[in-house]
Amino acid sequence: MPYPEWMKQVPHLSVTAQPIDVGLGVIRRSDAGHPDRVLVTLRRGDTVLPGLWEIPGGKREGDESIEACVARELYEEVGLKVAVGQGLGVWEHHYPHAHVRLQAFWCSIIEGQARPIEVEQVAWVDAEQLLERDYPEASLALIQRIAEALRI
Repeated sequence: MPYPEWMKQVPHLSVTAQPIDVGLGVIRRSDAGHPDRVLVTLRRGDTVLPGLWEIPGGKREGDESIEACVARELYEEVGLKVAVGQGLGVWEHHYPHAHVRLQAFWCSIIEGQARPIEVEQVAWVDAEQLLERDYPEASLALIQRIAEALRI
């Protein structure tokens, strides 16, 4: 239910009527002799929630589709051209500074090697390593879901 207009005007409340749509691309990699891994990135120190790991992606711009957002963000952040596949789910979270709606998709690499462009680091991690890192609160349920999928 949308917040009443008067609530948006109260300075001590940090309320966003509409959530910020964030598209995330989960890239799974299978190499002979290694457990399946996914790509994670480390947020830069000059961003909101610095020093936390995350699934790469970002905010949807204008009227672009969430799938187009995922493809654009993965190219901008880590230099990968990807095919956006099946959705993993949608999660909403209220931070003091924003209300976000995360939409995650399985992706496959079309072209490129993951490298840090708009992130501090990139890493390919298996299920156990995935669970050992620190993530933004909004991502925790997604991280659990990915870890379960990697173990299958």
